[in-house]
Amino acid sequence: MERTVETTLGSAGDFAGAAVWRQTCRELASAVRIAVLGLEGETASRLARRLRETHPRVAFVVLTLDAEDPEQAASIGMEDAVLSAHASLWATPVTAALGARERQALQSLQRIAPAHRGVVLTDTQLLERISDDPEAEFDRVRARLSAITPEGWPLVAPDELGEWIDVLVQNRGSVTRERRVGVARILLDDARARTDVSLAESEAAVKHSEELLAAEDVVLEDARRRGERIAAHLLASMRTRTEALIVDLRTFLTDLEKDLDAQIAEVPDTATLRRVLPHWLDHVAEDWIGRHLADWRAGVLKDIADVRVDGWP
Repeated sequence: MERTVETTLGSAGDFAGAAVWRQTCRELASAVRIAVLGLEGETASRLARRLRETHPRVAFVVLTLDAEDPEQAASIGMEDAVLSAHASLWATPVTAALGARERQALQSLQRIAPAHRGVVLTDTQLLERISDDPEAEFDRVRARLSAITPEGWPLVAPDELGEWIDVLVQNRGSVTRERRVGVARILLDDARARTDVSLAESEAAVKHSEELLAAEDVVLEDARRRGERIAAHLLASMRTRTEALIVDLRTFLTDLEKDLDAQIAEVPDTATLRRVLPHWLDHVAEDWIGRHLADWRAGVLKDIADVRVDGWP
């Protein structure tokens, strides 16, 4: 199962989750690990030291949440440590001002804490100094603590804590398997949630791209049709004006040919006629062609302006 979970996380692109899974499997394969948690580091440390004296083969990992902001206190390192623990104990001093912070801190750990968990009232020896009836005061504090703890966080009596740990040690194999399954479910659910979000974002991006492409297709089709209409209009205009220019040129040349004999008769000197006639014909033809080409260009530009071709000079 271990390799299957690691491969699945890697296939989902959750390499951080795969690293956490490898660390969890490595830690759970060692001695029984119990995460000792609390809002006060000294309280959790005192409880851990006392438990190490009676259970030296059990690893107790002390973790402290931020008392000012317990909802946001579970750092990445703390989450990894809790995931790698077989069980967790929440240490609450018997003199603590029980309230919303305690409950919020426990709720922030609800999802990642092991199934084997408990809340312990510590420093009970102080009740003898502050109360005339320590047992009654302990029962009142325990009742208040029970009222604020979320579901799934049972209270463990201080005198039953040793037996609670002994049961974990005796059932280490089943507890380890149960914890591995729980951690795998957490990591795979997280990977699936991220995959679902990525998939939804990808689907939204694809849909948006399709909408843009569809809109672009419409624009391109409109542009194509308009381009075809403009091209047809300009082709017809240039063809009509060019045909008219050719007709005018033919008429001009015919008239020039008819007038040429009369112009030659006005020059009696043959030598002068041979020298002047080519220059005269060139001047007359050039002047006529220049004027008519200018008219042709002006007419074509007017037709282009009529169809509003963007960017035309």
